Amino acid sequence: MGRRTQKAEVAHQEGHGQVPGDHQKPYCSSSGRRPGPCVEHGELSRAFVGFIESKFGHLSGLFNQLPDTRTADCCRYTPAELVWPVLLMFLTRMGSRNQMDAARNSGGLPLSVAKLAGRKKDDLPADGQRRVTCSDNAMLFLKRLNPQELEALRMGLVRELLKSRLFDASRVLGSLHRIVLDGSVHEKCRKGFEDDGKTNGSAQYRYVLQATLLLFGYPIPLMEEHIDVVDPALEKEDCEINAAKRLLPRIKQAFPRLGFIVIGDALYACRPIAALCASLGWRFCFTFKEGRTPAVWAEAITLMDTDRRSVLGYQDKPDSDPDRRVGRVRWAGHLDFSEEENGSLMATAIEQTTPIPNPL
Repeated sequence: MGRRTQKAEVAHQEGHGQVPGDHQKPYCSSSGRRPGPCVEHGELSRAFVGFIESKFGHLSGLFNQLPDTRTADCCRYTPAELVWPVLLMFLTRMGSRNQMDAARNSGGLPLSVAKLAGRKKDDLPADGQRRVTCSDNAMLFLKRLNPQELEALRMGLVRELLKSRLFDASRVLGSLHRIVLDGSVHEKCRKGFEDDGKTNGSAQYRYVLQATLLLFGYPIPLMEEHIDVVDPALEKEDCEINAAKRLLPRIKQAFPRLGFIVIGDALYACRPIAALCASLGWRFCFTFKEGRTPAVWAEAITLMDTDRRSVLGYQDKPDSDPDRRVGRVRWAGHLDFSEEENGSLMATAIEQTTPIPNPL
């Protein structure tokens, strides 16, 4: 009595068949943005196999080099065969692990996973049947891994992309790769594990600062830094600025010879972050608002208003095009943005305005 139930068809834990019956309906929906429609996994896996074999043929070898605490003689699946189904679950936008388990041995998915994992045609298990592992088995393997192992694997992939010169045409100012800094919710704290989370409304979350490489506008995740750590010395919560001070030197250590331009919102438009970028030999481009570094803002606006030569008008399309955009760009250079305010770090402020088009 009093329970909300619905008639449903669910996958059984053992056989994954259709089992009719009354099942509890969840009282709340899942958090986050709703995923797009599920992609047919057989079609994706076939196309994905060709892409991986041509671009990242060494990836399964890296998966198989992950630390494995299992007894090899008792294992049916290699580490690569445990990782690939999880990746395909996200790529096909399956709604749950239960959905993955229900479809894991259907169609050509077992053969595709075997090819992705580097299995030969005659390399069959003892029973002669190709199967895809269940999600519980894959999650158990991943939980035993040190997160640094997976981070190192991703960094290796980014290095391969950089070595292939795929990013070269996406650089700006001749030689600078673009890095975007942005804070993001990592996960919602589970009940009983809220100690290191931050309060937001009625719930607690863990946050990370994400550094992303831009490849022709497409984001390539590079590195993260947790920002929910409490400093025991200062007895204060961490923030994105302090996380950036830890994250940027890590990127410099990983890629000491590459030049970067750091892009961020107005939160990072402060003297300490600008000084850190300059000390690393990088450029920076931050959104600049009136409330952030007020003295520099006032100086920039004064210079823009007095110097009429530092103004340009632009129009991106011909007059005959109704979608044309016209606007104005003005700038002020030689702004002292150093921490000591001694002129050791100069910056340029740029203002772009786009007027509202005249009504027809």
